[in-house]
Amino acid sequence: MVKKIFVVLVLAAFVAGGAFADRSMPRNTLTVDVAPALVAPTIGVVSPPLINLGVFDIRDLDASGFGIAAQYELQLLRILSLAGRFAFLGLDVDTVTQAEGHIVNMDMTSFSAEGHVRLYPFGGTFFLNGMAGWGFLGVDLSGLEQINNTMVPFSGESSRHYLKLGAKVGWRFAFGNNPRGFVFEPSFGWNHGIGLGNTHGSQINLSDQGITREELDENFAALESLIFMGGPRISLAFGFRF
Repeated sequence: MVKKIFVVLVLAAFVAGGAFADRSMPRNTLTVDVAPALVAPTIGVVSPPLINLGVFDIRDLDASGFGIAAQYELQLLRILSLAGRFAFLGLDVDTVTQAEGHIVNMDMTSFSAEGHVRLYPFGGTFFLNGMAGWGFLGVDLSGLEQINNTMVPFSGESSRHYLKLGAKVGWRFAFGNNPRGFVFEPSFGWNHGIGLGNTHGSQINLSDQGITREELDENFAALESLIFMGGPRISLAFGFRF
C-alpha cells in the first residue's frame, strides 16, 4: 500500500513539474505587433488590380494610415498563459467614383482592448490562442459631389462599438539559448466582430447623393468584417521576455 502511494506521489510530482511554471522560467512577456501598420500599404497594392478588373465602381483609390498593437502576457503554467492586448488602427482612404464623379474621403479610427488565453500544448514554442474583447470604430466621411458642373460638399460622422471574438495559432521564438530576452511571435488566425447599437449606415445620411442606407451598411459591413473588427489576422510581434 505504501509503495502504491509512493508511485502516485512520484507521478503527481512529474505531471506538476511538467505543467506548472518553474521558478527559473520567465513569466512576463511584453510585445509590440507591427502587422497593423501594413494594412494601408496592403490596400494600396491590392486595390489597383481590382479597380482595373472592375470589382469596385471607382476610378481611383489612395490609402494611408498607421496601426500598432501592444501586449502583456503572464505565464501562469508551463502550458497556460493569460494576456491583455491593446490595438490601434487609423486609416484614411480617398476615392473617386466611376460614374457620378464623387470625390470621397473616409477617415476611420479603431481601438480595441482584448483578453487572450494561450495554451502551449507541448510546453514550448507552439501555441493556441483564444480571444474575447471590445472594439470601437469611428468614421468621419466627407466629399464633393458634382451637380450641374459644380462640386458640392457633403459630410457625415458615425461611431460603433463591437464585441470581438477570435482564435489563432502561433509560435514564440526566443533569440539565443537563454529563455529570458528578445522574442519574435508570428501568428495567424481569424477574428469576428459583433456590432452593437446603430449601424454606420443609419448614422450617416447620404440620400441626397443617391446613396441609400442599405448601400452604406453593405460597404461598412465589408470594412468591419474584413479589416477593422474581423477577418483574417496576421501578427508579427517583437518583444522581451523576463
